[in-house]
Amino acid sequence: MKNESILGKTLIQSAVGLLVFGLILSFLWLIIYLLKRFAGILFLIKNSDLQLVLSILATIGTAMYIYNSNKIEKEKEDTRKQIDLLRILSEELDFLEGNLKAYEKSFSGEGYPVYELWKIDTSIYFANLSHNLNGKETINLKKNLMKIKDKIIIINNFKSEARKIQEERGNEKMIEKLKPWEMIKENIIKRINEEIIPVIKESENMIKNIISD
Repeated sequence: MKNESILGKTLIQSAVGLLVFGLILSFLWLIIYLLKRFAGILFLIKNSDLQLVLSILATIGTAMYIYNSNKIEKEKEDTRKQIDLLRILSEELDFLEGNLKAYEKSFSGEGYPVYELWKIDTSIYFANLSHNLNGKETINLKKNLMKIKDKIIIINNFKSEARKIQEERGNEKMIEKLKPWEMIKENIIKRINEEIIPVIKESENMIKNIISD
């Protein structure tokens, strides 16, 4: 339905272009008639000349139609690529959510995750996603990606700090008594559940809304 609407708009634009040129031609004929009628000035126009003018008008109309059609096809192709990119982003977010749940499970125990959280390359999406796609804004989605990126960096740093404290200073009496790494782990779990996963789910819903017709 949307593509039919675009095609209809293109046809209307081409028809309007031809109409404008037709009106110009009619205006010229009117001037010629008035000059002949009131000033006695006679312009002799051959059939071949008239055919040439009509051919020029037809050529211009066809060129306008082809130009608009190519422009629309290019826009459709660009939209398709951006929608594919959003589908990839959705997969990345889903993978990251799995990472976060595995992190939460690890921090709930005695150990630490052996890997860092998945880092989304936000520059790809900022560079290749238009501010408006399918008639819907993408700016809030981009803001969410920046929030997620920032939180992931913080959690990866917190994990490294907690592990460093426990391994290097865990035998010190005061440190052993307070166990600051446990507080850091609790903070990480809280951030995962309250600050990251909700933003991921919100972003996934934004993607679904943008790519839907």
